[in-house]
Amino acid sequence: MLGLEDYLDALRTATARMIADATEPPRPDNVDWDDEPTSEDADWDAISPTAPEWSVRQVVAHQGMVHRWATGVITGRIDISAGPEVTDLIEAEGMNTPDPGGWLQRGSEALEWVLRGTAEDADIPFFLRNAGAPRDAWARRQAHETTIHWIDVYAARLGSAPDSSGLDIPAEFAADGVDELLRGFLPRSKSGMRTARDVVVAVHATDTGDTWTMRLGSAPPEFSTDAADNPDCTWHATAVQLYAGLWNRGDQIVQDGLDVLSVWRERAAVAW
Repeated sequence: MLGLEDYLDALRTATARMIADATEPPRPDNVDWDDEPTSEDADWDAISPTAPEWSVRQVVAHQGMVHRWATGVITGRIDISAGPEVTDLIEAEGMNTPDPGGWLQRGSEALEWVLRGTAEDADIPFFLRNAGAPRDAWARRQAHETTIHWIDVYAARLGSAPDSSGLDIPAEFAADGVDELLRGFLPRSKSGMRTARDVVVAVHATDTGDTWTMRLGSAPPEFSTDAADNPDCTWHATAVQLYAGLWNRGDQIVQDGLDVLSVWRERAAVAW
């Protein structure tokens, strides 16, 4: 894991980028602009190519809801097991606000303020495996959550999924996000990443040197940071390419051996 300040910096950066790209009008590469567009041309109803069931407004409302939900859990005002009766109300507020960007900013700032004021060893409920101290785990989760959904808003502005080289995400942060996904989300019992036979997948970040081994079968996936001997499949790419690709926001992962990536695309969607 990285440090608290690293996660708070990433949260702040991703929030600012999401607001900037949400309020910047769409600029597809194949369109010639006769007049320079302004923020008044912004399309909150534009559909994100990387989250095709959501508009920009829905992505922003969802993200602002998650910030407020996390803040509530950390402060004890919201039960971590609270269902749609809580989250839907918060998200509806974001959908109906006349200033979605300002609403998102206020929720992000409140979350950062609460995280800064929370003791490192505070007893806070959390929901991922291999997560470390809960305060830092919440900071980590919200930094990556916001970064991934910023990519969705950025993609809506571009009109296509962005190339990872244009994302300007630090490699170490991206590798940390891959680690959270593989060792935090996927080993949970609710994970849909199951295979008919046992399969070993080696995952390698070519720039940071980080390595993970994924063991798949009929049970929840198992992961380690040890290098695999004779894997059935190998995925290799830069840390940012892995980060975007494994969150299904990119397609630049190189695969050798058995085709497990197509199974990942179908079954590794993350749910709360």
